[in-house]
Amino acid sequence: MSADLPFYEHPMLRLLHFASEAFSGLERLLTVFYNRDLNKLQAYSLMISAEEKTKAEPLDIHEFYGYFFTRRREMKSYEWLVNKDLPFETRRSNYVPVIFDEFQRNILVLRLSNPDDSNRDLLYLFFDPRKIIKGVNAGLQELDTARKDLLAEMAYRVSLTLLQSYQNDSHHFQRFVANTRFLAQKIQQERSRLESMQKNIGQSLINLALDIIGEYALQKGIKIHLSSEAELLIRNYSGDITLLRKAIVEACIFAHTLNEGTSKEITIYDWHLRFDGHEIKSKAQGKADEKKHDDKIQRTLELLNRLEQATRQVIEKNLPVTGKNLGLFCDKPISAPAISDAIKKHHDRIQELLRQFPENWPLLREHFTPVNQILKPKQNFGQQKAAG
Repeated sequence: MSADLPFYEHPMLRLLHFASEAFSGLERLLTVFYNRDLNKLQAYSLMISAEEKTKAEPLDIHEFYGYFFTRRREMKSYEWLVNKDLPFETRRSNYVPVIFDEFQRNILVLRLSNPDDSNRDLLYLFFDPRKIIKGVNAGLQELDTARKDLLAEMAYRVSLTLLQSYQNDSHHFQRFVANTRFLAQKIQQERSRLESMQKNIGQSLINLALDIIGEYALQKGIKIHLSSEAELLIRNYSGDITLLRKAIVEACIFAHTLNEGTSKEITIYDWHLRFDGHEIKSKAQGKADEKKHDDKIQRTLELLNRLEQATRQVIEKNLPVTGKNLGLFCDKPISAPAISDAIKKHHDRIQELLRQFPENWPLLREHFTPVNQILKPKQNFGQQKAAG
């Protein structure tokens, strides 16, 4: 598993690394846990070295599978063991234990719940006996059962809390990975569908081109072929079909003219096709016209908003709503004739906006006759009352 992505590691492996740094006096650690992805027990050992940082190594526990299977079903949360309690333990220590049996129990095993199979994973902490009893001169009572139980209880609680946090992290990360894979699969399926659709559309365009070429060739009594480059250009075409038809006919005429009298069999190449220019020009013109219209609409909106604000101020002053008075109260004063000219110039767009936004400019609609009359049916705009 990648060290840069700890969520990929099994929670017990993460706990193994934490414990190796959190607890002093350790010689090594061993964990045995159930891996749901592999549907089997796994074991890892980690040696403690003061000289270098070590990593967890996998162990083959096939010979002791039954033993660990039984130990994982036990309910006791933790206990202290001696070497002889572990059938797989072959370590030989140079340390000669003291006469007190409790001093020999230097292996702490923690049993931590695994939600994947409802049994308990195992974490063995092998403490160095010489480091455990380094305070013996202060009194042997430091190593009594009560104190070791307190150490075990603290180690268990800390490990359990961290493991649950690791398990939650792993669960959320697995869900994130699963959702991401699902989305990636959907995107790939959609991409494949679009590619298939594009391929079908491209073939349909080729068939259309061949029909047009066939009709022209029949009329002229010649044979016409499409080059592979021309086929690719037509297959990837995404513009207006009318432009495509026109471009193919023009290509037939172009190629036929260049080969007039030299051969009864001609080939249309990609440089005979000129639909790209027509298409780009058409799209560019369309965008330019759209932008031009948007700019004019914006200016009409500004005119209506200015006149609406001026109308409000004229009414508040108890003055008649005339072009002259509106011009005086505009943010930038203008004359009554200028208002009349602006309304004539913007007539169609004013009509469009008044119908599109029936709730806007209520004062202008009600009190200013030139604007009010714009929406009246069959109104001759040339006969409108002047703004003055």
